[in-house]
Amino acid sequence: MAKSRKKKKSQAPPSIKRDYEVTKTFFDKFSIVARKTLQLMELDPSLFDKFTKKQKIEMMQTKIAAPHFEAKPGHRVPRHYIKEVQKRSTEFMEYVCIGDPALKLTFYDYLTMGTQFGTFCSAMYKDKQYCEQAEVYKTIADRVIQLEDFSENTLMRQYFEFLRELLGHLSQFNYRMYGFDLDFKQTRNRIMLAHYIQITSIECEKKAFIFHDKKRPAFRMLMPNYIESEVNFVNMPVNRIFENSKPDKLLKVYIQSHALLRMKERLDTLALYEKNLYLINAVNFGKKIRLTSGREAFEMLDEANHVIAYLPFVVLDDCVVILSVLPVTDPATPIGKQLCDTLGISKVELDICGMNKLSYFLRTDFDKIPRLKQALEINNLMYLTEDISLYEQIETYERTPGISAQVFQTERTHEEVLSEIEEKY
Repeated sequence: MAKSRKKKKSQAPPSIKRDYEVTKTFFDKFSIVARKTLQLMELDPSLFDKFTKKQKIEMMQTKIAAPHFEAKPGHRVPRHYIKEVQKRSTEFMEYVCIGDPALKLTFYDYLTMGTQFGTFCSAMYKDKQYCEQAEVYKTIADRVIQLEDFSENTLMRQYFEFLRELLGHLSQFNYRMYGFDLDFKQTRNRIMLAHYIQITSIECEKKAFIFHDKKRPAFRMLMPNYIESEVNFVNMPVNRIFENSKPDKLLKVYIQSHALLRMKERLDTLALYEKNLYLINAVNFGKKIRLTSGREAFEMLDEANHVIAYLPFVVLDDCVVILSVLPVTDPATPIGKQLCDTLGISKVELDICGMNKLSYFLRTDFDKIPRLKQALEINNLMYLTEDISLYEQIETYERTPGISAQVFQTERTHEEVLSEIEEKY
């Protein structure tokens, strides 16, 4: 006679069971993070103790996973870019604290357990308005709405700025500009919700201009998307160029491929993000000056408001076209002309020494070239001898006089020095 076999009870898949399980370790960690989150929102941490143990477990079961990263649907983003952004962002979230560092609440803990706690309180306030803890839910929910609306007051501002800078290092006007958007949805393989950082990309808009009988390719300047869906092009009021005009018309702004190349060569100690940022700021807010050639240009300033370059431009077909990026020492610029007059030299000597690049000023020992150092001091250019980049730390080079010593430390004429240099090189 066959033995009767008992039917086994169907068990939930391991992942689902794990997602709803609340271990003692998780309970203790969540309780700590919840109290810190209340302090972060400037509320009394003892509010967490007003919930019953059953309510606490219930809020702990609605777990939120760590942020996920993906390309926004319809946007082209290289896979290795997404992986790099995810890696760097995770490192940031695990080691950087949100709000007061004394709380020791990392972005990672806040975006998982802290957000989970706030989201649950907001939902319970709507669903259980007449429960015993309704007032507690309402107090927390109101504060969550104020601080998590992604405005200027958002608690995530520091992380968003980090993400913006990180994507800025990948953006190029002649290729793509990268930004990000946010979504909050269920994960694909787990019964959990998660914040999705969706990386966006905007393809460059290219146009050819005819200038001096030559066809010149240029790219339209734009701002990357940051939690926005619309493309923000850099436009310029017509009265910024023509002072007597009315500000009722906007001019498109383009930059020549030649200018992008010159910016890469001459601002060689700056990170790509810094170059793009200073370029946009120069176009939007830079002082307009006139070069010795008669052409107008915008001043480009660094983080400390020092002039580091000039952007000559021309207006063609109702568009402002940036033609090039001139170093601050170029004799065509006001500061460069003063420097050349002080030293009694021309553009030829400057180019031979390499003074058209920012890196020159970090690799030259000016103490051994008193004449040149004095000229920089007279013209208030000593700031160029300091590393102005906030991101790119230039390699440690031993400062040397280099070829500048031959140009500026001799009794011979410049013609004789240049002739000797040409013979050598």
